[in-house]
Amino acid sequence: METLKRNITGEKFVSLEAVNNDLQTLPAGFLTDISNIQEIWLVKSNISKITPGAFKNLSYVSLSLNENKIKKIESGVFTNLTEIFSISLSKNLIDFIHGDAFTNMSNLREITLSHNRLKSWNSSWFIGTQLLYLDVSHNSIETLPNASFKFAKIHGRNIHKINLKYNRIKSLQSDTFLDLPMVNNLYFSNNKISTVNENILKYTNTSYFDLSGNQIECLPKKLENVLKARCTSLKDNPFNCSCYTTMIKWQQENGKCVYQNFNKYCASDEIQ
Repeated sequence: METLKRNITGEKFVSLEAVNNDLQTLPAGFLTDISNIQEIWLVKSNISKITPGAFKNLSYVSLSLNENKIKKIESGVFTNLTEIFSISLSKNLIDFIHGDAFTNMSNLREITLSHNRLKSWNSSWFIGTQLLYLDVSHNSIETLPNASFKFAKIHGRNIHKINLKYNRIKSLQSDTFLDLPMVNNLYFSNNKISTVNENILKYTNTSYFDLSGNQIECLPKKLENVLKARCTSLKDNPFNCSCYTTMIKWQQENGKCVYQNFNKYCASDEIQ
């Protein structure tokens, strides 16, 4: 590894790529004191463990660890690494992330954790970051605690995208988005959501809220609260006819952008 660092240091490389290797464990000091690399790709390299201290004193860098065999992200692996602005850990075997694993990464803007095995959510994740893009799609998360996105309120910036589609979330409660004041796009499609609290967006302004492909049969009576987003997608939900017709009439009367499958069995002649 010292040879690798000597070969990199001082050279005018933009990226470091290690693909289809057999690295297995990234030890402490794996990549340190490298100031000239902007992108690091350690992909398809059979990595199963990252030791705290593996990355240290890097330049402003994007880090990809996709398609490995990583199972856990322990405390200290990424904590306090201010040089990393993007991390991708897609298509691993991650089922555990320590509460402070990504805290105080003051320049982190984007993180991808899609296609892993996460079952639970920790609202302490990402505190102390500047996160704008968050992708945790294609996992097995079942519930979201109150104030799930504390990091957003702390840094106070407009989040561009939060993607939690293709999980197993069953409900969205009134305080789920408590600390999420501004987000452009919320993706919760293809979960198992059957219940949406009427105050789900009470604290949140968003342009697009995707709830398509869930198990919603009816929305709360105060549609102006639930359908607060500029556009809401409710396609491919099993709405009962009473709720469906009420929602379509409300949409027409209020001129709101709501994407919904046309249901010829429910729609009255007046609506058609």
